[in-house]
Amino acid sequence: MSAHTNRRWSRRRFLQVAGAGVAASGLLACGPTGGSRPTGSAPGASTGQAPAAQSGSLRKATLLLDVTPYGKHAFFYVPLDKGWYREAGLDITIESAKGSADNVAKVGAKAVEFGFADTSAVIAARAGGANVRVTCMVHYKNLMAVMSFRNRGNITQLKELEGKTVAALPGEAGRVVLPALGKINNFDPDKLNIINVDQTGKPAMLAAGQALAVLDFYTAFPAYVAAARQVNDEAIALLYADYGLDLYNNGIVVHDDLLRAEPDMVRRFHEAFVRGMVWTVENPDAANDIMLKYAPQLSKETARAQLQIAIDHLMVDEVRRNGCGPMSQDKMVFTLDTISQYQPMPRAVTVDEIYTNDFVPAGQIPKV
Repeated sequence: MSAHTNRRWSRRRFLQVAGAGVAASGLLACGPTGGSRPTGSAPGASTGQAPAAQSGSLRKATLLLDVTPYGKHAFFYVPLDKGWYREAGLDITIESAKGSADNVAKVGAKAVEFGFADTSAVIAARAGGANVRVTCMVHYKNLMAVMSFRNRGNITQLKELEGKTVAALPGEAGRVVLPALGKINNFDPDKLNIINVDQTGKPAMLAAGQALAVLDFYTAFPAYVAAARQVNDEAIALLYADYGLDLYNNGIVVHDDLLRAEPDMVRRFHEAFVRGMVWTVENPDAANDIMLKYAPQLSKETARAQLQIAIDHLMVDEVRRNGCGPMSQDKMVFTLDTISQYQPMPRAVTVDEIYTNDFVPAGQIPKV
């Protein structure tokens, strides 16, 4: 697909990806995630669970997702369900943040050990004095997008956002980089009327006409397709990556102090997590079933389509060469330079401050 091409999913296209019989009931109320169950405890016994170690021997740690869990987050729940975190000596609890900025702030405050946030938010936080960095990439191709409905907004070019009411999380990653997106594409982000919204309410706001566009990750797009169908409409997505911002997106974020104080623990976490990433790519249907155990309110078909988008944006050439997790310095420099050029920051940040490959296993390439 060439740049500046909007992405529309018709009923036929959605069913091709998600499978027939989409259980879309409740999506207007629940949005892309279908609700919240941000827990690290399995709902019932798991046949894949390793024998539990004595609780006293496990290092308790919290893993903070970017938003309320939905289909793309199967990567995180697979190693939990399979017992791989516990095999690594970790008792992991999974919770949710309200966007990348909120996530990075909590990691920076040492309120949680591991976060999942956008690289641009890490850059901004680092410039502001937070000693956090990306330690493992997940969304290699950028997923930020503008969503709208054909008959309610019909945003087909970024310039059309000016003067429109746009819904987003307060800490939305796509909101953080709007200045860069605007300057590259000749529109003024200050002319957008941005209103704050909870993640789960975004599709409903489009359906009701309370917002004419929303900022979200493309992984959530299947839920917008289903919500649009409920009101006889069609969902549209404009991906930032198609408009000059194919930056590194979300990855695992850790505080520098934890990297220094417990490097072995951090490595063990990453080994378990990357093992889960690889297994998820190789077994997406089974991974989706695991995700639904932790978030049973989700539509199976919608969650599966969301996961597939996440897999597609993970399995880029870089990963096919080097494996899941490690980052290239060239793309990280491009990411930093782009954000620094268009977004005012209190101080200059070096590339070595924002990422490290020292804690992630190399060469973990899914067999697909």
